[in-house]
Amino acid sequence: MTTETDKTSSTALAAQTISVSPQAYDKYLLARSKTQWQAGDWESLVQLDVKGLESHPDRAALALLAATGLFQVGDNEKAKRCIVLAQEWGCSKQQVLYLLVSGVYNNLGRIAAFKEEQTEAEKLFKNAIFTGVPGEAQKLLINIRMDEQIKQLHSLIPSKHLSNKAYIGIFYLLITLPDGRKKSVPFNTINPEYIEIDGDELHFSVPDNKPLYLCSNEDGNFSIPPQKKILNLEFYTNYVIYGNISCSGIKPTLWIIEYDSKQRIADNSEVISDNRFGFVFKTQKSHHSLSILLRLSGKGKINVKKSYIYIYKQPKEFGYLHQYIEKELHEFINKSSYQLEASLSIQNYLITGELMPKLGKWAVSIDFALYLINLIESKKYNIVIEFGSGTSTLLIAKALKKIYKNKGDSYQQITFEHLEKFFQETLENLKRKSLLDNAVKLMLSPLRTYNISKNEAYLYYSECSEVLEKLAKNIQLSQLKVLVVIDGPPSTTGRHARYPALPIVMKYFSGAEVDFLLDDYIRQDEQEVVNMWKKFLEKSDVEFQSEELDFEKRACLIHIPGKNS
Repeated sequence: MTTETDKTSSTALAAQTISVSPQAYDKYLLARSKTQWQAGDWESLVQLDVKGLESHPDRAALALLAATGLFQVGDNEKAKRCIVLAQEWGCSKQQVLYLLVSGVYNNLGRIAAFKEEQTEAEKLFKNAIFTGVPGEAQKLLINIRMDEQIKQLHSLIPSKHLSNKAYIGIFYLLITLPDGRKKSVPFNTINPEYIEIDGDELHFSVPDNKPLYLCSNEDGNFSIPPQKKILNLEFYTNYVIYGNISCSGIKPTLWIIEYDSKQRIADNSEVISDNRFGFVFKTQKSHHSLSILLRLSGKGKINVKKSYIYIYKQPKEFGYLHQYIEKELHEFINKSSYQLEASLSIQNYLITGELMPKLGKWAVSIDFALYLINLIESKKYNIVIEFGSGTSTLLIAKALKKIYKNKGDSYQQITFEHLEKFFQETLENLKRKSLLDNAVKLMLSPLRTYNISKNEAYLYYSECSEVLEKLAKNIQLSQLKVLVVIDGPPSTTGRHARYPALPIVMKYFSGAEVDFLLDDYIRQDEQEVVNMWKKFLEKSDVEFQSEELDFEKRACLIHIPGKNS
């Protein structure tokens, strides 16, 4: 065991200097070589020209560092000659011993890393650094040393023996797998410049509200399948994921991203509130691999030691019970909603002599309508764009008039409807309620083929692109708040029928603060549309937050902050 006396006698290598005649020399050579030793960059150390160090004031320490590199690459004879020189130039036997023991620890750490024994590897590399230079075994240095050593293993060992081995992460999260095994899973990012490791804490500071993604894929890139599967789950199976991410400063989002053999196919996410999260997800029939993603922004820190994740297979009996309860509850809510709606409509008739516009079925649900009103009143949007008309059109017009007190030049509402029947009904309702004016524009827009790209074509509202382009001109987008309500076209017009809404709006309103509110999120098609939107925004490097709303027909809100938000 190393005593305090031993540590004192093993002073930093930088202290090993001798008095020489003043000559030109590289005064940064020792600091550079010490950094290479800390990182385990043996190839750089063996390049030291020991014979040319005779007049260098740090020649003893440099010769000893060169020896450690030579031992690690297998050139033992040359390493022994460097040790002899190091001792002749002033290094003690104790200092030589410490560096040799450090090399042994490093080799043992390589073996542990190769065998995927993460905890043991980290311990051994820590001992390697601390034994060589006491006090230097910081967490970040350990990770850097491990990363470099595994890279070297990849070049020394045939790839067939490494295909299922571990890779190094910036930090590690303890994950309990469905079979009960606990695994320390490495996480990486393509933006390490925003991260600093301090002991068990990961500090992050991301400028301009950009997103920072920490991913269990080896290179931090979650847009493509991982090269190495570290989370093996069964296909078409229900799983529960829950745990704790001890984060302060912001509310991160946890994602489960699923891939087939070639590409990303599905994802699930949840905003982590009070450090806790938990949800159920079902793997796809074409499931091949999976990654876990943490989305951060702004400034904060994660206590890695206090963070953990559990994944377990959901019992079939629980799934059947959940479906039964959900069905019964849905029917009860439907009946209750119709009774409440009828009661409110009769009350309105007794007061005003007019029945309320019908909600439910093809119209927006009551909970969605209430949320929409509250959203408009709280955010005070300048522009509201609506795809699909109906009761929501009246509610939007009423809310905007209330906010802006009939000042039509302060806001704009544009609604696109493709069916003449619903266009006429909405038009008559707007006139009857005295809501139709210059600020409210209802357009009959039959569906036409709209090309998002060369390989993507959809049936979408005619003229909507031209109208939005004209609207966006001569407006200072950075000061603008836009709400986009998507309740059409219906799914009968084609798969992912509502997808064009976001790409079209973002084409003309990039830079503005935009909220996309999608109804009918209970349907699989709408869920897939949201996933497509997220991929579109990620590919465009646009920051966003998403929130699933637990309404009768469910809904999803995607918020894109403006440049001045």
